[in-house]
Amino acid sequence: MSNSSYFRLINRISFDSLDPEKEIILPESDLCFSNNDYVVQFEYIKKEKEDRQFVINPGIFTLDSDFTNGSTILTPVNFNKIKLLDSILNHQIITNESDLFFNNLNIYKELEIEIPTRKLLLYSDPGMGKSSTISQYARIAVENDPNTVVIMWNTSKIPSRDVLDFLSIESKYSEKCSKLIFIMEDIGGGQVGQDHHQVNPVDSSLLSLLDGIESVFKIPTLVISTTNYPQALLSALADRPGRFDALIELMPPSLKEKISIIEFIGKRPIDEDTKKLLSDNKFKTFSVAHLKECVIRSRLHNRPLTDVLKEMADYRDKYKNRFEEKNEMGFGGGR
Repeated sequence: MSNSSYFRLINRISFDSLDPEKEIILPESDLCFSNNDYVVQFEYIKKEKEDRQFVINPGIFTLDSDFTNGSTILTPVNFNKIKLLDSILNHQIITNESDLFFNNLNIYKELEIEIPTRKLLLYSDPGMGKSSTISQYARIAVENDPNTVVIMWNTSKIPSRDVLDFLSIESKYSEKCSKLIFIMEDIGGGQVGQDHHQVNPVDSSLLSLLDGIESVFKIPTLVISTTNYPQALLSALADRPGRFDALIELMPPSLKEKISIIEFIGKRPIDEDTKKLLSDNKFKTFSVAHLKECVIRSRLHNRPLTDVLKEMADYRDKYKNRFEEKNEMGFGGGR
């Protein structure tokens, strides 16, 4: 990085969160501007000496913290081929969106959009295979184009401000890099309580990253975010083109897929009684994770698969009922 100074975002206030009857008092800042949605403030950072930027090369990485100097770094990772039916992984859903974007970058050039960026939000109940779907897609994407960069961000592990600084200021891409696939795992947003009021505000740095106020993405970028709780995401985050351009839901496996999953994992066909049992509505929302555990548990305990399936369904219903009772009594925070 050169000796140039820069402005760093320090505050962002959404007008939707303000009381129109009260006067807005902002803290001191070096630069401030607003639009119809929010006010943003920046501080001026003077560079006293040359900083060395982290050079990003093609490959698959995860964002980590270097505790020796407090910086953000990339750690190389490998995605192994997942031994599960391709039809169940649903990675083709992401592949279709990805091809539509990366194969039509000329449209962004015609529209004079300097850095093409498209953002997807992948959501489902827990255990529906979001991580498997994304890792399978990313592995194939790198195999097809070795100049691809994949960066995974565990949002609960690295603060969004650190990620924003790393991508916009502290790193640069080598000339080999053709595209970026940026994976945001378990994105939060604001939690909504029982009275439908916001409990935790959306992180301003996360919004800045999605909105591209700072120069976050420097090469054509596909952002893929995941969440288990789309109902907890504020409409300002999930239902606004530009922050997320497409919302993709992973549905539970169909009856036919459930049968195929069990037979694939168990390495043997299942009988008609098990197939009939799976058609019961209580198994409608069973995920790949549920089915895998049932197969393993039946083998470990040498019990019929039908018994284990019933046990798993009964346990889930019992847990759900107890959880709902706690919420009605005021426990659980309305989550």
